[in-house]
Amino acid sequence: MEELILEYRNVHKSFKNVHVLRGVSLTVAKGETVVIIGKSGSGKSTILRCTNLLEQIQQGEILFKGKNIKQYNIMELREDIGIVFQSYNLFPHYTALQNCSLALRVVKGKQKEEADRIGLAMLERVGLKDKVDSYPRHLSGGQQQRVAIARSLALNPSVMMFDEVTSALDPELIGEVLKVMEDVATAGMTMLVVTHEMGFAKHVAKKVVFLDEGKIAEMDTPDEVFDHPKDENLKRFLSAILK
Repeated sequence: MEELILEYRNVHKSFKNVHVLRGVSLTVAKGETVVIIGKSGSGKSTILRCTNLLEQIQQGEILFKGKNIKQYNIMELREDIGIVFQSYNLFPHYTALQNCSLALRVVKGKQKEEADRIGLAMLERVGLKDKVDSYPRHLSGGQQQRVAIARSLALNPSVMMFDEVTSALDPELIGEVLKVMEDVATAGMTMLVVTHEMGFAKHVAKKVVFLDEGKIAEMDTPDEVFDHPKDENLKRFLSAILK
């Protein structure tokens, strides 16, 4: 039987008068990569933000390892559910290695030597061993995003969430970030990914979720979603995005 890491039960979220999530129910099993697709404003990013309590839901519940996320210490929850945004959020006055090791020292209480060792290993994992002493301003957008991924991986989370991490990158830099994400998924990390990169979704996802106006309109394997879509809005979405 699959071990569920995340479970969303009838989740509702509103911002003032805008009902963004309308009864979302979804499970993410250990080691599974789930990709969420849909038009802008459909609620994709909101699901991720609710998962590590950047936003509060009004109805339903989100379970992490079988326990309601509201029962967790918020910092411990965010350590164990890593999230990478489209904006890199690196400290500009710190090197790549310092960006990766800082949280290990501040949050995990590790000594500098051990924190640097882990940070170096994570930078090597994302192909940036030669950039450990580089500051963000000297790195390309793709390299900065890979540092952000390495920083999150350094905390050894149970889940990695990616929120449109390639959307701000130049086209020639997207591939290097997607390759790192694919490698992380292949290594067995549980991943929840919001993306417009349909090739990545088709190749890496175990399950693809099409979110439409805050509801799950279709959820199936990549082959079924992309090759045999049933929902009319999904068909229109794919037709527009796969031109």
